[in-house]
Order: sequence, then C-alpha cells, then structure tokens
Amino acid sequence: MKKFKFIMLISLIFMSSACDKKVETLDAKTAEKIYNSLSNEQIIQGSKSIYIMSCRKMYQAMPIEVKNRFSEDKLCHCYTDKLVNKLDISTLRLMLLPKESLTQPQMTDIHRKVTTISQQVMPECLNYN
Repeated sequence: MKKFKFIMLISLIFMSSACDKKVETLDAKTAEKIYNSLSNEQIIQGSKSIYIMSCRKMYQAMPIEVKNRFSEDKLCHCYTDKLVNKLDISTLRLMLLPKESLTQPQMTDIHRKVTTISQQVMPECLNYN
C-alpha cells in the first residue's frame, strides 16, 4: 500500500503541469498557425522536451529518499517516452497550444488523458528504474 501511494504521488506531481503551466509568448492565432504547420514528429519531440523539463523540475523538489532510489535521467526519460507514446497526436498538438486557444472541455479532456496515462506509466518506470 505504501508503494502504491508513493507511485500515485509521483504520478500526480508529474501530470499536474499538463494544463496549468502554459507559457504565453505568442498570441493564440499565431501559435495555432505555427503548430498546425509542424509535422507529427516535431510535435512529438516538442512534447517530450516539455515533459522532460517538467519532470526534471519536479524531480529536484522530491525528497532525498526518492532521489537516492531513482535516477532522474532514467525516470524522466522513461516517463516522458511512455507518456508521449501513449497520447494521440491530436492531444499532443492541443497541449502545445496557448491556453487561450483551448476550451475548458479540451483542457479537462487533456488533463483526464494525462492523468490516466501517467497512472499507468509511472509504475512501469519505477519498476524499470
């Protein structure tokens, strides 16, 4: 039970930044034009970069016991690869858009998908690591 709670905590920490922390640098229409011109591979790589940065930031805030037990590099790459590979490309595209471009139902759907998949992949990565 203790391991299950630990896994759930890490999953929630990693997926909490999916919809909440969008950096606003472009207006919504400009961003949509740029993102719509990107290939699926570019979207996947962009998504991985965002999740790797987010994972590393969250990892640094974790207790020393976690850091001693799990390698940041392996854990973050495993989590990011598995998460991004399980999300469909349309969701990944939406996730890269500024929040002004998304409706509340879209943000809710993204959050639900990321939460569900995070809860599946984090235990795999913790066992792999």
